[in-house]
Amino acid sequence: MSQSEPNSLSPQPAQVPNQYDDEIDLFELFQNLWDQKILILTLAVLLPVIAFVYVTYIDRKPNTFNGSLLIELASFQFVNKSDPAIQFIESADNLAQVSSRLSSVTATVPRGTQGLINLGLTDLDPNSAKQRLEKIFADVKARHEQKLANLQNIQIISPTSQIGDIVINEKSGLEKRNLVVAVAFVLGGMLGVFIALIRSAVRKRREQLPAN
Repeated sequence: MSQSEPNSLSPQPAQVPNQYDDEIDLFELFQNLWDQKILILTLAVLLPVIAFVYVTYIDRKPNTFNGSLLIELASFQFVNKSDPAIQFIESADNLAQVSSRLSSVTATVPRGTQGLINLGLTDLDPNSAKQRLEKIFADVKARHEQKLANLQNIQIISPTSQIGDIVINEKSGLEKRNLVVAVAFVLGGMLGVFIALIRSAVRKRREQLPAN
């Protein structure tokens, strides 16, 4: 090969990858957000204020009271049967279905139990909630006593009774208000960041367009 022949295999300058592209893009992103921090902070503060005013003055709801009562159903056994198994005057599931038809009353059977039923309701007044549960219990007890009176040759093991006291718990609207304000703060911050990114992308796009 002649020495005058151009060396087509001469080494080309290596392309050095820019190791800082990602860092620069990330820096620019944060810089753009920082430049629009007033917008982001304004939305992050404005939305919680609006939510607070709404739940406090516009959608204001009074505190409610949840009442619950645990009932043990009457049990009995027949005395003249060869298998005097203990029976309940009414199944807890059936009583739960009947009680659930009442207005604003929930009836549940505690898991893993027999002959027990828990009644619950919600009221605006604690005394009213207690009185309503007492009336429901009185009606259930009277109905079970009538059923037992109609049965013959039985031995009553235990009558329908109330277990413990009626529990009344207050449900304050403060928890809901705090939750709404917290969610509004997060959404306000996210909305501010989203709008800031959109504005930054539009501005960058305009700068890249050729001047007419």
